[in-house]
Amino acid sequence: MLICRDVVALVIKNIDIFAAVHNSSKGVFKQIKKHYKIRSTMKKSILLLIILCGFFMPDLSAQNEFNIEEITVINLGDGRYLHRRKSDDKPIDGERRIIDGRRSEYKLATFKDGLYDGKYQHFKYNKLTEEGTYKEGRKDGIFKEYTSDGVTLKNQKSYKEGKTDGLWISYYTNGEPEREKNYKNGLEDGVERKYDYESGALITEMNFVDGKKHGKQRQQITSNHKDYVIDSNYEMGVLNGKYSETYVDNGIVRKEGVYKNGKEEGVWLLQTTDGMPEKELRYKNGKLDGECKTKFFTDGSVSEIEHYKEGKRHGLSTSFLYQKKGKVQSETNYVDGKKEGLYKKYNQEGNLYEEGRIENGKLVFQKEYFSNGKLRTKKELKDGRLETTEKYDENGNKI
Repeated sequence: MLICRDVVALVIKNIDIFAAVHNSSKGVFKQIKKHYKIRSTMKKSILLLIILCGFFMPDLSAQNEFNIEEITVINLGDGRYLHRRKSDDKPIDGERRIIDGRRSEYKLATFKDGLYDGKYQHFKYNKLTEEGTYKEGRKDGIFKEYTSDGVTLKNQKSYKEGKTDGLWISYYTNGEPEREKNYKNGLEDGVERKYDYESGALITEMNFVDGKKHGKQRQQITSNHKDYVIDSNYEMGVLNGKYSETYVDNGIVRKEGVYKNGKEEGVWLLQTTDGMPEKELRYKNGKLDGECKTKFFTDGSVSEIEHYKEGKRHGLSTSFLYQKKGKVQSETNYVDGKKEGLYKKYNQEGNLYEEGRIENGKLVFQKEYFSNGKLRTKKELKDGRLETTEKYDENGNKI
């Protein structure tokens, strides 16, 4: 079949004829005559070259294209994919276009022995979405990802022999850097930074060694309630040392304490958005242990005090009346997280109006009092039911 290179050879042959004639020692007229004859031949040959190349080039292009249905893609299990022609089960080689019409996308890539090897580009709706280079089927070098316009850079990632290695950068839609990460041999290693969209200010700075957080960390958290910054310290992926969470807008510390070997230790303080106390907790080896002030009123006074042992309520839990200068509202005893033993309840004036005893999770005895402090009833557990055994009027007379 005649192809472009044959036409080119024909032209070259005519040029040789022209040169031979031009150098001959024959008469000028004869030279001119043959000169014009050869020029005419060259024009026809060049025209033929253009026509034939235009006719046969689509065939050549078609030989470099494959529909996705025409190839088999085999996952080799090591991050590489082998591409074979279904027609003859041979690996794809050279520069190829892989078309996926159903997804309106295609890939321009160089193959060697069926593996990506060299330049790689991925298009969707005729817009470039990703480009980079492969080596023996593995990503190697800089890979760039683009937004839907095919121009604006979205991510830039560095690879070495298929593993993340070097600087990774993600970008906001305005083209400014959003986050920077460093990798080494597939693991995050070095400083990670994040920048604010509007101001470009640094809002997060974390440190990694061999894929684990290590050293001082500062991370800004975006919340529907309020944004805050976490300051912490890690030792090879384990929290160790001071920890705090601080509101961005007013600088109030919402939470602070200490970690020891990844677990909370000692006193932890929590505050509301306006700086009022919310909780005062005590930890031992990551579990609540000891006296904890678990609730506060809006004026900053204590609402509840609970005692814990190894993460469970254990001992006396006390609640207080609002704006009564420490007057008790109730007292309940706990053992291993369950109510056990005596309990008491007080009215708004601070007078006892109910007390009783709980055994194995059941109320077995109860006394009720009038507002004047006189006994009203006595109840005991009988046959699985709490029954009234004594009853009195407000003057203390038995009914």
